[in-house]
Amino acid sequence: MTIRRSLRASPEGIEKARRALTQNSLTKKALAEEELKMSRSTVDKFFKGGPVDRRYFIPICERLNLEWDEIVVKPLYEPEAELSHNDGIDIDALVQQVRQQYHDRIQYQCGKMLLVNKLEVDLDDLCVDINILKDIPSQRYSNIFEKSRDFDPTSDDHDHFYLGEERYQRVPGLEVVEDHCKLLVLGKPGSGKTTFLQYVAINCDQGRLQSDRVPIFIKLFRYAEDTKENKLSLLNYIDREFCIQGIDHPQAAEILLQQGKCLILLDGLDEVPEVDSQQALKRVRQFCDRYHKNSIISKPKSFSLKSDRYNICSL
Repeated sequence: MTIRRSLRASPEGIEKARRALTQNSLTKKALAEEELKMSRSTVDKFFKGGPVDRRYFIPICERLNLEWDEIVVKPLYEPEAELSHNDGIDIDALVQQVRQQYHDRIQYQCGKMLLVNKLEVDLDDLCVDINILKDIPSQRYSNIFEKSRDFDPTSDDHDHFYLGEERYQRVPGLEVVEDHCKLLVLGKPGSGKTTFLQYVAINCDQGRLQSDRVPIFIKLFRYAEDTKENKLSLLNYIDREFCIQGIDHPQAAEILLQQGKCLILLDGLDEVPEVDSQQALKRVRQFCDRYHKNSIISKPKSFSLKSDRYNICSL
C-alpha cells in the first residue's frame, strides 16, 4: 500500500474552501503570500484540486478554519479493514520509529515537575509508587448525587465521598493501567491527577509500560486555546505535533490511532474556559469514539466523557 505525501481537495472541499476564503475576506494571493508565506502557485493548485504537499495542504485548511480530513479526496489510504492487513506497512516498526522521534517531546512535557520552592525534580524520583483505587464500578457516576445527599460533612471522608461506605484495596497505578485500557482518574484539586498522567507517560516512553504504544500527552486547555480560531480536530492537532517533532511519515498519527497503537493521556479539560469547553468537549468525545482501540486515560470534567465505557479510579 502506498500512502501519499500529496493531498487533493475534493470538489465539495474546494467549494467549502472558496466560501471560507470569502468569509475571511481573503484573496488567494493574500492567503499565500501574506498569511501563509508560501508560493501563489501552491494555493492555486489547492483550489484547482491538484496535488499539494501535505505540509502546505494542512496549513491552508487550518487558516481557512477547515478540517483537512473533511475536504480531502477520499480515501487518504485504504479503509481500516484493508489497513489491518499491514499491506506495505510494518506497524510495529512505525510504532518504534515514532516513539524514538517523539521521546524528547514526552520528556519535555512530563519528565520533570516544578515544586513549590521552584526546584525541578525528575518525575521518577518523585513518583516511585503511585496508587489509585481499583474496581470502582463505572456505573458509580450515576449515583454520585445520591451519595452526596447522604454525605455527613462532620464525619465522612471529604476526599472520597463518592465511594459511599464501600472501600477498595489500593493497588499500584501502573498495574491498573495495564489491566484497563479506559480510565477516568478522579481526585480533589492537588491530589496528583496530572502528576499521575505524566508518570504514566514517562513509564510508557521509557518502555516500562505498554512499550508497543506511542504515549501522547495532551493539555486540553492548551489545545482549546491553540485551536480556538481554526477549530482543529484532535487528530489534526496530534498530526501537527508529530510534524513539529520531525515525524515525516505520511499520516503516521492516523495510522497509529486506527491501529490502536497509542496511549492517549488527556489532561486539563477542567481548566478549559467555560466559553470554550463545550466545543472542546465535543471534539474530545468524537476523537475518543472514533479511536476507541487506543488506551485512553483522562482527568474528566464532571464526568464529561461517556463514563459507562470507562473504569473510574480515584487518587
